[in-house]
Amino acid sequence: MNDDPLGLDSYLMLLRKQRHSYAQGLLLATTWAKDRGGIIDGPNEDGVTSITVGEEQAHCFLLFSDIDRFYFET
Repeated sequence: MNDDPLGLDSYLMLLRKQRHSYAQGLLLATTWAKDRGGIIDGPNEDGVTSITVGEEQAHCFLLFSDIDRFYFET
């Protein structure tokens, strides 16, 4: 069992607030998830990568092609 106080949504929000580029944010998010036994799926044909950790799932994407920032939805 993991004692990490941050859930997936909280960790991704932290990355978003740190204003990471899409590639850097996605790398940090997928590494964090894998370290916690998470599942990474994607990117799909729309460029969306799904991350699942336990019961939480998020969809990570580049919202605007001209603004290189990490975005996600849970």
